[in-house]
Amino acid sequence: MPCGLKTLIRNRQLKKHSNSAGLCFLPLDKIRTAVVLTSCPEEESEALGRIIRDFFSEHSINVTVFNIDTGKDAAVPGNPELTFTSEDINWFGMPDLRKADPIIGQESDLFISLSDKQEFTDIFLSHCAKARFKIGTSPYRNHNFNMIVTGNDDSTSNETKFKTVTGLLNLIK
Repeated sequence: MPCGLKTLIRNRQLKKHSNSAGLCFLPLDKIRTAVVLTSCPEEESEALGRIIRDFFSEHSINVTVFNIDTGKDAAVPGNPELTFTSEDINWFGMPDLRKADPIIGQESDLFISLSDKQEFTDIFLSHCAKARFKIGTSPYRNHNFNMIVTGNDDSTSNETKFKTVTGLLNLIK
């Protein structure tokens, strides 16, 4: 398929599913629901998911953690409903909309993307997430994050990025 057709389809899908909700900064005590998107190998995602769930449970916030693992050696995910594998992503990078519904179809107070990938799947989910407050760790063209938290270099771990994000969330009043 020509690259121009893939770009055209991607742009149409972004426009069709784009989030037009009002974005704002929210303090932790106003957040009731959160969605976190990670993009790492399954063995790393389980430990990271525990850290994320522990933080949000301490603040009585319902959280759903999604992971994108499209590696050739992607293991059978521990929770297949919350992991996007290459089988869940079509030829132009669009994720299965039924699986993506909690991100793009249901409203949440907070969306955090810990993905540094500049692939369409990550961009689509981040751009179209229906959340009032969005935090990302990697800016992309025409992003709609309220806040972008970047590491010192490309080797910054997802856990370190999450701890930085939570430190900033604790400062918002």
